[in-house]
Amino acid sequence: MQSEPLVVEFDDPIDATVRLPGLGGEIQGALVAVEIRPSDQFWIRVRVPMWKRWRTQVKVGALSIEGIGPENTEIWAPAEAVDVDSEHYSELAKIVREAEVAA
Repeated sequence: MQSEPLVVEFDDPIDATVRLPGLGGEIQGALVAVEIRPSDQFWIRVRVPMWKRWRTQVKVGALSIEGIGPENTEIWAPAEAVDVDSEHYSELAKIVREAEVAA
């Protein structure tokens, strides 16, 4: 057992579905990293779409222009809340095993 979390980053993100807490539903994203904690808990970092508010102001005192637009953010979720297609399970397991051996 290790004392520091082991983070495995993925070069090619894998499509994933994240179940949100409570009745929050599900969102589609891309799995970008796995963190293995010393307690053997797995946490997954997923890149998901979101809306971002933006604002511009050309000169001080001038009216600003505001809007909302799409953006991506990365969130951490417990492994139980993230689903990937079954075809990717063996690929994920192999990458994580190799990282554990190298650590």
